[in-house]
Amino acid sequence: MLPLRLATYVSVTASLAAALLIGGYTIARFAVGQDWPAGFTTLAVLILMSLSLNALFIGVIGEYLGRVYRQVKRGPLTIVEHELNGGHLAVPRPTLTVSGDGSNANRAA
Repeated sequence: MLPLRLATYVSVTASLAAALLIGGYTIARFAVGQDWPAGFTTLAVLILMSLSLNALFIGVIGEYLGRVYRQVKRGPLTIVEHELNGGHLAVPRPTLTVSGDGSNANRAA
């Protein structure tokens, strides 16, 4: 579970870093007046945000699958709809009886 949680934390950090970079660029553009080539900022912002959101969602899905795997690994959970014969086996046991002539005969009781 640690690698999955670590991946989620890294993706959250990447999302925050992308948001800070976008905010820093916006402030720098208005304060300094620096102008980059047309379309560069839009492309960079979209790539940063899409990568960080993808990483975040993959981390969340990974944690969810890890928890499901851990729960399944514990053992099968069964739901009993109804029990037959009060939960006891109803298989007759064979008994050994001795007949009067000395021969053994297996008969079901």
